[in-house]
Parts: sequence; structure tokens; C-alpha cells
Amino acid sequence: RGGAPFLILFATTVSLQFTVYESYIKYVKEKYMESWMNREVLHIISASFFAGAIGSGVTNWLEVLVVTKQTKPDANLMKIVKREKFGLLTKGLGARVYYQSIQSIFFFSTVTYAGRLFNVELED
Repeated sequence: RGGAPFLILFATTVSLQFTVYESYIKYVKEKYMESWMNREVLHIISASFFAGAIGSGVTNWLEVLVVTKQTKPDANLMKIVKREKFGLLTKGLGARVYYQSIQSIFFFSTVTYAGRLFNVELED
């Protein structure tokens, strides 16, 4: 149960993370190219953190729906929305932002390192 909302949640979160990460890196490279090489790791970590935070913050309401639907399979989605109201946006938000941000840092750092092994950048 809850498979379809989970797939929507996952695809949306990952899409937002990649979009934010790529936009952040592109902006920093254009604006601060001279300091890019000296602070590349810091920029990658910062971009990854913001990507995770924004991706999870925007999609948190989907996470609440997924978890509720998985724990209460007979629950109606509209009833969940009416019951949760503003809590749909904020329930578990801090933990989710923290988790997604750390996960995003590990993912993008690993992909960047792996790309170096093959002389390829993430944008490619």
C-alpha cells in the first residue's frame, strides 16, 4: 500500500535535488570561478545540503501522505488532508530535512568523486 504516492514522492524529491544542486553549482562556477578550485569541496557540500533541504521541504506533505497511507491502508487521502491541515506541511519536517540533506551530501560527493575517476562531471 502507498506505492504510487511513494513513487511520486521519490521522483519529485530527486528531481528537485538535482535541479537545485545543478543550479547552485552553475551559479557558483559562473560567479566565483577563481575560488571554485580552492573551495570546491565546500561548494559541493553546500549545494548538496541545500538540494536536500529544498527537495525534502517542498515534498514533505507527500511524505506525510505516504506514511499515513502505509500505516493506515484504509484511510482516504482527502480525509487525511482534512485532518492534518497545516500539519501536512510541517509534520516531521525537521527530521526529514536533516535526513535528506545528509543523504544528499553523501550522494553528490560520491557521484562527484566517481566522476573524477572517469573524467566526467555530473552535468555531463
